[in-house]
Amino acid sequence: MTCKINADTTNGLKLTSDTSGSIDLQSNGNTDISFASNALNIKSGTTLTIDSGATIANSGTATGFVGGKVLQVVQATDNTAISQSNNTEYTQLRCVITPAASSSKILLFLSIGCWSHTGTLDSSILIKRGSTSLQVGSGGTNNSTIAGSHNTGTHEGVPIGATLLDAPSTTSEITYGIFGIINNGSFVINKRNSSTVTATSSRLIAVEIGA
Repeated sequence: MTCKINADTTNGLKLTSDTSGSIDLQSNGNTDISFASNALNIKSGTTLTIDSGATIANSGTATGFVGGKVLQVVQATDNTAISQSNNTEYTQLRCVITPAASSSKILLFLSIGCWSHTGTLDSSILIKRGSTSLQVGSGGTNNSTIAGSHNTGTHEGVPIGATLLDAPSTTSEITYGIFGIINNGSFVINKRNSSTVTATSSRLIAVEIGA
């Protein structure tokens, strides 16, 4: 048997004791919570509610939870029409995020309104975590680039969209940045072409997904 503490709706508080070492908290004879040696069980059908203002602090090991939860979202936006030289960061579009767990993945969404270049050769753009280029392709010297702009002689800007999943394996602050790679000239962001100054809008979003 189990020692029972029952909030009976007819007779009020009822205690039924024994020497089992277990305790049941009941409401009208139905067990909601059970205590045993080193164990606390919330019974099926029972709702555990954390009131507003309360805090759950975990210094142990959490198990049995379903992964894939969104833990935080960081967004950077910019509509400045700029030109920058080869392999330099588009500093206006930078996401700084501190993962809550080292097992988390960071899902990156990049949207650039217009991308072009002023040189005579092709150009490309990539995402870096700090100084580390994040690999997108499977081989070759440009396997980190997320998009390319082919020179047609008119330097017409094109929109760019990309998605990338990163596993930084850290709980330290990290910075995601956008870099342009070009062999000649400079890369142009948020302009329809290399001479038009009308700005479009670009954004970088970092989403932490719990493992």
